[in-house]
Amino acid sequence: TILFSLIGNHNDVRKAVSSDFKQADDHIYLLGQTYQELGASEIAYMFRDECSGGIGGRVPEIDASRNLAMYRALTGAMSQGLVASAHDCSDGGFAVALAECCFGSGSGAAVDVTELGSNDPELDSFGALFSESLGRILVSVRPIHSEAFAASMEGHMFHRLGIVEEGDDLSVTGDGSVILKASISDLKHSWQSSLGGSSQ
Repeated sequence: TILFSLIGNHNDVRKAVSSDFKQADDHIYLLGQTYQELGASEIAYMFRDECSGGIGGRVPEIDASRNLAMYRALTGAMSQGLVASAHDCSDGGFAVALAECCFGSGSGAAVDVTELGSNDPELDSFGALFSESLGRILVSVRPIHSEAFAASMEGHMFHRLGIVEEGDDLSVTGDGSVILKASISDLKHSWQSSLGGSSQ
């Protein structure tokens, strides 16, 4: 396995942004474009290994210049103190990133992924949850900063999907239907157990 370790300069460590959600009622945004790209994804490998068959599909493609421009805009928003948390969407896609943001804060979340289909008419609920389209960042923003944050990201693809909630529930809806409902504590237990850890 190849391991990449990255080191960079940070002008003001007080403005560093961690991946965990911070407080209830913060707005949740997904930056970047989501496509029906499940080929070579974690969910595809899981089906292959555990269900004797895969789901195939398109492999994610990257637009480096578009993503770099978006990252620079996000960095600008962070430097203004507009971003409460930020987490990359990588292995497992949006659903895994969302759960991991909740793990760190002991919070829940309620989101609606209907708007993600505006990027790809072929995107279904399974793709919205588990597609590994490249370059996406899941962020949370305090309500008082939401308007300024949206203005700072003008010209880049982003969707406001929902809010951070108190409690243990993770709820994802799409086109008026619930497509995922789970207990954060149960998900965290499974997540830690897969690494040989405890549920504490």
